[in-house]
Amino acid sequence: MLSFSKSTTNGKKMLQPHHPTIADYTEAEFGEYQRLIAVLLSGAKRVVDEHGPHGAWIPVSSERPDQVAEARGLIADLSRILNTSRNGLRRLDNRVRMRLDTDHGRNSGAAWFGVAAQVIAEGSRPARTDTCRHAKDRRQGG
Repeated sequence: MLSFSKSTTNGKKMLQPHHPTIADYTEAEFGEYQRLIAVLLSGAKRVVDEHGPHGAWIPVSSERPDQVAEARGLIADLSRILNTSRNGLRRLDNRVRMRLDTDHGRNSGAAWFGVAAQVIAEGSRPARTDTCRHAKDRRQGG
């Protein structure tokens, strides 16, 4: 069974999976973690070098609509770099959690993480299963 911690959001108690600690990572996993952070920083540096080489943004155009479009593109570039790194770190954390569950004889989350990993790897959704009687009845018109 996955281990969970209790947290509160807006006064409601919620269960959240524990985040792996540094001790939970293998050397290879920690190397991947470091690589993802290095990619994040190098991508951000590239954007800064392109758009603000002296620490301040200097728009290419003097026209306001063009400046707004350029600023939106700059934000989109930074967002894409950050999201790519964040998704990589999330996948890495999920692999560590799944390994820890398997190592400790717990496997309740392994099936879900396996399906999630399949979706991420294949870029597709797994085949729909009719495990919920009510959903099956609705599709059959009952």
